[in-house]
Amino acid sequence: MAIYPDKKDGQLTGRFRVEVQIGGLRKRGRFDTFAEAKIKEKEYEKRLREGTNIEATIRDDGKPKVLSALVRRAAPILWNGSEHGVVSVTRINKLIGWLGDPRLDNLQDFVDRALIKLRAKDKAEATINRYYAALHRVIRWGAAPSRKLVPIMPEFEWQDEDEGRVRWLTPDEERRGVALLRVFEFDEVADFVVAALDTGCRRSELLQATPEQLDGMWLRLWETKKRGRCRSPHAPSIY
Repeated sequence: MAIYPDKKDGQLTGRFRVEVQIGGLRKRGRFDTFAEAKIKEKEYEKRLREGTNIEATIRDDGKPKVLSALVRRAAPILWNGSEHGVVSVTRINKLIGWLGDPRLDNLQDFVDRALIKLRAKDKAEATINRYYAALHRVIRWGAAPSRKLVPIMPEFEWQDEDEGRVRWLTPDEERRGVALLRVFEFDEVADFVVAALDTGCRRSELLQATPEQLDGMWLRLWETKKRGRCRSPHAPSIY
């Protein structure tokens, strides 16, 4: 039995590799954290000693058979190594570490048990939904008609979230904040903040905006978070 840092092309990946061999049987895996690796090491040892059949994660046709294999295939395409993607994959791997690695033809039970587990860990409704969102995106990717890696799309019991604490900046706070940025010569950041205050746009909407979307004093947003609804924010600047 061994846990050691994972490497690719001679470089550390930041993950941990687990290898357990008992009586000629071997089970290996890679995990994002040392804590997850320790959990899986004990699980692998127990299953090998009990003679539990350890199924392959990949089918004979090369397609993923279990959730962890689906995550490995989907994550680079869905998130392309982004920070959000790293967090999403970590959340899914935590669920797998807690509940085991389910087959793709039996995901409803895994989804249901995930909710029970997250509630038992006293996770807030918003946190549960973030775990669910990561899991849902990967499974939906696998269930797409063009791939058909997941036979049946499971149902998710989304949690009701409260709005939390809502606080509005006063006009004076807005002015002082922008002025402070200009004092320290963060003019581009100040301009960005002014645009955000004027339009109420999300950061991603402003960063992805193109000159073609400008129409006089209006910014035309055709693809927004609310699918099927375009927005055209406009507000005269007070700065």
